[in-house]
Amino acid sequence: MASTESRLLATGGDTEACAAILRDAVAASDATALHTFIDFMTSNDRPPVVRINLVTVFSNELGKVTDRQVHEAVASAAHGKLAGQESFVEQLGKIAKDMADRLQAAELWKETAVWLARVPMERMPAGDRFVLNVKIAQVYLQIPDSISAGAYLNRALKDQAACKDEQYSTLFNVCRAQVLDYSGQFYKAFKMYYDLSCRGLLAEEKIHCLRMSVICAVLAKAGPMRSRALALIYKDERAKTLDCFSILEKMYLRRILRPEEIEAFKAQLSPHHIAKGHDGSTILERAVREHNVQAVAGLYTTIAFAQLGAILNITPEDAEEIVAELISRGSLSGSIDQAAGFASFSSDSALDTWDSSIAAICQDVNAIIAPIAERFPEFIES
Repeated sequence: MASTESRLLATGGDTEACAAILRDAVAASDATALHTFIDFMTSNDRPPVVRINLVTVFSNELGKVTDRQVHEAVASAAHGKLAGQESFVEQLGKIAKDMADRLQAAELWKETAVWLARVPMERMPAGDRFVLNVKIAQVYLQIPDSISAGAYLNRALKDQAACKDEQYSTLFNVCRAQVLDYSGQFYKAFKMYYDLSCRGLLAEEKIHCLRMSVICAVLAKAGPMRSRALALIYKDERAKTLDCFSILEKMYLRRILRPEEIEAFKAQLSPHHIAKGHDGSTILERAVREHNVQAVAGLYTTIAFAQLGAILNITPEDAEEIVAELISRGSLSGSIDQAAGFASFSSDSALDTWDSSIAAICQDVNAIIAPIAERFPEFIES
């Protein structure tokens, strides 16, 4: 039987004859024959029009290769030959998208992101470019790689105004909330998730965003902003249906959290929420310790670090460190007597009043917006 190369040469570059040879190679998942076709179609011996026709046929047929590894190897070879050539932008995009779809179906997220990023974007309409960058960010979050996801969201941001697809506008905001969550910016993540929970999404999507807003509020650093976040969600009637409502309620009311309650809440968290930091503790453990110190501060005006540590099941040294940090960043009003080993707490009535006023206003605004969002989602989105 004649070799693939001799058969191609015998066609004289006729598109239909070459396409028939290509289909045979595709049907057999013949990597050698497919590589030979790539060399033939990209050779400068072919006239430009012939090359364009052959590359177009190749891009349409390659996705039919049944062997995924052969498909990827041949697609990579074709990309290496065609990348950077203006004449083949559309064909390159077709090859890359087909490969990405196949890898995504196999849940090979990193490889999917790489191939989506190979789709040429320079001549793409701004709205389509926005959608593609959001898709890439979404795939990176599946890995999860929040840094790369954030980079593609920043690219998408430049074209956001050109997007007319509400689905991807919403997905953009969901991905932004996830990136903020992964990067430890929990208060900002809470705001985005809570806002999404009030939009015209499906009921289960709203509940998911509401639950994530509770988780992020709980994990946020102690202080007035977290207090306002907790108050806003606690007074939202929908929160009472959530499995995590009990821990939300205890944090809002500044009650001490017990180990069994923390363990129950821990089961609802993602791995990055319970990964250990440089000090050997998790984000959840740090958030709970800070909350419990604040809860104790509401019960005592003066307490020894040894007693505080015993109440919270931590060492006196850890208790002193947490109190010092909370006081230093303004999350707790009080003072420390290191020599005596005591902490003294005081209530900042002006701040408490201010926080309560803000929380009440936020609740009133939410009570007005929620019914409007339900009945007129297009008004809220605009």
